[in-house]
Amino acid sequence: MPYERDITQEIRLLQKKYKEIDRSKRFSERDYLADLYEFYESLRDGHVHKRISREIQDQLPIVPRQDRHLASILVYATSDADYDYVRRWSYTVRFAYVKRKTWDDIFEFFKEYGGPRGCESAFAERKRKRKEKLKLRAEEDDDWD
Repeated sequence: MPYERDITQEIRLLQKKYKEIDRSKRFSERDYLADLYEFYESLRDGHVHKRISREIQDQLPIVPRQDRHLASILVYATSDADYDYVRRWSYTVRFAYVKRKTWDDIFEFFKEYGGPRGCESAFAERKRKRKEKLKLRAEEDDDWD
């Protein structure tokens, strides 16, 4: 097994970090998101993320859905956040992963994009542009008929 760390232990550590978030302070979730990103990156880089996603969904009371991404599963597994926060935080982690070669310090990265909300917006915009590009490519392919 390429991933050696105990997943349950990692999830418990992230749950503890989530409980330490001080809701009265702005950007207090950055430490949680930084740790969540590290765990996510280690799973993605170990090429075990799909298997781990299924294992987490089997072990924890998360409603399994085929289209759920590992980042969302990790947020659901480590927090009791509502859907909006799950989406925001999972988009933030995914965007940080996509842009990982452009930054050295994740806190500076968050600051550059305006925190989790800015990262979420940038990632959603990136997804929208990518979808449009794929649609245009499909339309071009149809023109060949």
